[in-house]
Amino acid sequence: EACNPDLGRISDQNAHFIEKIRGLPKPVGIYAFNDFIGIEICRICRASGIRIPAEVLVLGTDNDTSLCRLSNPNLSSISANHRKVGYEAGRVMDTMFRTGSWDAGHILVPPAEVTTRSSTDPDSSSITVIAESVRHIQENIHLAHNVDDLARHVGVSRRKLERLFNA
Repeated sequence: EACNPDLGRISDQNAHFIEKIRGLPKPVGIYAFNDFIGIEICRICRASGIRIPAEVLVLGTDNDTSLCRLSNPNLSSISANHRKVGYEAGRVMDTMFRTGSWDAGHILVPPAEVTTRSSTDPDSSSITVIAESVRHIQENIHLAHNVDDLARHVGVSRRKLERLFNA
């Protein structure tokens, strides 16, 4: 198993996932069926040096605001339209009970809302990199820092980090 001390262990299963992502043309989007999985995808990508959102854009589901803001970068998420899903399910069941058959076909329910955060917004990535850099330095003030380590932590090249701070 590979290990990044800042981000935790990368399991063999995750290593297979990373290889699949690396083999895809970039940029690529990954849709996670819930925010927990979306955050884990972000963590695995960061631990592997895959840049979000420059190379991989990640979109979760449920839009748990507190959870999405814990992710680094903050996770974009879809708010499912549960009320409409319930209504459509009830309508299909009513038809089934009244007619004795079901021929609803595909029922598409659009999301209630899509909240864009930095995991899918390439324009916000510069601000995110600077903010994450400052946060990391503040939280680890007791450690010796150098630009190369900081750039690796935030997932950008040394040159890009220097350009962002000099802008």
